[in-house]
Amino acid sequence: MACLSNDELALVASGVPSSDATLHLTGCASCRGRLIERFRASATAGDGDDVTAPSGEQPVPRERLALDGPRYVTGPDAEVLGRGGYGKVLLSRDALVGRDVALKCLRRRSSATPEQRNNAEERLLREARVAGQLEHPGIVPLYDLGRAEDGSLFYTMRRIRGRTLDEAASSCVDFAARLRLLPNVLATCHAIAYAHSRGVVHRDLKPQNVMVDRFGATVVIDWGLASVRDLPDVEDVATSGVRLVDDAVLTRAHGTLGTPAYMSPEQQTGVRALIDEKSDVWGLGGILFEVLTGQAPRSGPSLEAPPPKVSTLLPECPNDLAALCDKALASSRDERYQSAEALAADLDAWLHGREVTAHSYRPSELLARFVREHRLPLAVASAALLLLMTIGGAAFWRVREERNRARDFGLAMLDDVLPRMTSLGDAKFLSAFTTRVQTWLEATEGAGSVAVGRAWLQLALSTDDEAEGLHFAQRCLATAAGVSDSLDREALLESCTVLRLRREVEPTLESRLAAYEVMLQRPLSATARQHPLSLHARAALARAAYWVAERLGRPGGGVRYNNLALELAREALALHPDDLQARADLLNALANESANATNEPNGPRAVALADESVAKARELLLLVRSQDSLERLSYAAAWAVSLHCWFVGAQDEVTVGLARETRSMLSVLLMMNPHSARVRAMTLGLLLDLGEARELERVVVETKPETLTPSDRVAWQYAAVVSGHWRELLAHPEWADLGGFDTRLALALAAVAAGDSKRGVEFARRAASSSPVTVWSVTGMRAWAERYEGPAAAAVKRLGAAMSAGQLANDRDGMSRAVLSFADEIERN
Repeated sequence: MACLSNDELALVASGVPSSDATLHLTGCASCRGRLIERFRASATAGDGDDVTAPSGEQPVPRERLALDGPRYVTGPDAEVLGRGGYGKVLLSRDALVGRDVALKCLRRRSSATPEQRNNAEERLLREARVAGQLEHPGIVPLYDLGRAEDGSLFYTMRRIRGRTLDEAASSCVDFAARLRLLPNVLATCHAIAYAHSRGVVHRDLKPQNVMVDRFGATVVIDWGLASVRDLPDVEDVATSGVRLVDDAVLTRAHGTLGTPAYMSPEQQTGVRALIDEKSDVWGLGGILFEVLTGQAPRSGPSLEAPPPKVSTLLPECPNDLAALCDKALASSRDERYQSAEALAADLDAWLHGREVTAHSYRPSELLARFVREHRLPLAVASAALLLLMTIGGAAFWRVREERNRARDFGLAMLDDVLPRMTSLGDAKFLSAFTTRVQTWLEATEGAGSVAVGRAWLQLALSTDDEAEGLHFAQRCLATAAGVSDSLDREALLESCTVLRLRREVEPTLESRLAAYEVMLQRPLSATARQHPLSLHARAALARAAYWVAERLGRPGGGVRYNNLALELAREALALHPDDLQARADLLNALANESANATNEPNGPRAVALADESVAKARELLLLVRSQDSLERLSYAAAWAVSLHCWFVGAQDEVTVGLARETRSMLSVLLMMNPHSARVRAMTLGLLLDLGEARELERVVVETKPETLTPSDRVAWQYAAVVSGHWRELLAHPEWADLGGFDTRLALALAAVAAGDSKRGVEFARRAASSSPVTVWSVTGMRAWAERYEGPAAAAVKRLGAAMSAGQLANDRDGMSRAVLSFADEIERN
């Protein structure tokens, strides 16, 4: 159809268009432009009732300028700006305002059911409301939300003219050109930090969702997978604990959210409770990684491997910038930046030549940076020195002032630097470094520093060498004596005194327990009770006394010490509710108290204490969503499952639900850290308690027992017996000298199963002569013994029944007699 004449266009402007003219305007951009020009001329013609039309046409009354037709004009051949799983973005024309906009609507699918269309519309509406909450220059603004004439939902937003960040990065010819894109990455970090402040998590950050234009503007787009705090589809973690993503939440086809190449480790697992602002930090790190290296953080056939280090792909990249990117992409949530704002601050520091917190600078780097940043003060110092040599005393006052300023600067920096330095694992380097700092403090009239004292304390806690740990504790005492603040001084003195006592090697366990008893009987002052360091140190000493008493085999001897540790942990938590160490102390004490209740035996109390431990561990996970918190919750839940199996029953509904949750958490932990010895030991213990032999065999084969500690190895040894891998256990007879009752009993059962009765008798008699402190699985080991059909089956069945009965009744002598009778019966036959 030919373009409209001026008369036909005048009829359209007057509000009485024909149907053919309206249809023509829908597909003709030229006529729409002429119509808009007519509107503009009418609106600016003056204050009269009528305006003069262009080219001598009749004036159009102002009251007839209202748009009667559709506001957003989108032709059948409209340009498609983007396309997603359920919607598409079209280039449209706002006829009322006279500008191009991006219009997002649903994709039409003839095969879609009404339920699918409703779900897609709900997602589009949710996406529009999320975008509507975010008013930031770096986030595409929402213009309008409504329904078309056919009833379909749509919303409009600003049309972004430019290219995506990955297109901009791919067009860079060298590394210097890619560095010029870092301000765009910084703008993206600021936009995401603003979204986080509004409670919105993007969950699909990648360079394709960042637009940049030729004038430097940066805009984050595509908020379709975003989550919003307090919206109905967000799970209540406080009541449900940690669970896997349900397929019905947000994504109907799968449990993970995002693009695989740019998904954080917690997004890959699908654990909704772990997907939060730190997941977006990982996505920002992926954007920075692609800008620097020109490739996605994950690529190739396996998308589960961690991203390579930036320095390995890009040797020319500055060390501090590479460390910044690596920290943003850390697999552990604790090692990652804690917020997008923190990442933005470090990136801004690098862009402006300041130090970044992610990198440990070498002395040569620090010297070079200091010279570059302080050229003028160094020049002034040199001039002052020259002046001192020429005019002597006239310059002395100035030199003294400069010295005092440098000392104050050093003292201020020390409190910030030393706590971070102690996070390194090189104890020898830290010892030399702290010694030099202490010497410098003494030379500059710094009598004592809380930061130095805490550094010595951290060194003493981190080393495994008793002599070195004792030396560090003594240095901490010497430093604490010079601390001016009485509260800090008394807390440091209490902590190092306790630590020095624990590091001193007593000749016997009895003498060590006596020394602990003397220290524990000394009352804590009211001042010391207000400082968390004092309470933590005293609780740690009480736990040490508890384990010494347990090793000595004193009936109920360790209960009093554990009760003291429990009391101190509750007191510290009441004074400092946000103290994470106090919560960890409480979890340890509850676990020990629950074990003590099984020794009484008092099944209901043991189960109640274990359930309380699980509840406290869940609170810790809500406060700190970290791998360590999840591991603590898994340990508490695994112990609770064991007690429920003992005293309630493996088929109980609560037991089954708790076991399912625990297995899910342990699976997540193994995906995060496949080589964790502690997680594998917990998994073996749980499977033993549940009596799942097939799954138990798989984990036994995948686990290397040499990587386990002697205490964790017991679960593998019993699991090897149950799963039929006794030959692998018998390959390590030296474990009988290193382990205790459980290790020797497992070796005896393995030898009997292998047909070696002589060695079975030997290992059984050695077990009977040991202190019968055991983790014999009442459900798993007894079930195996009952169905065992190998050599000496009758003796094995009697041993299994007697061991389980003795474990439930805490009859240690009865268990020793049962093992000795087992050895005698094997020897007779």
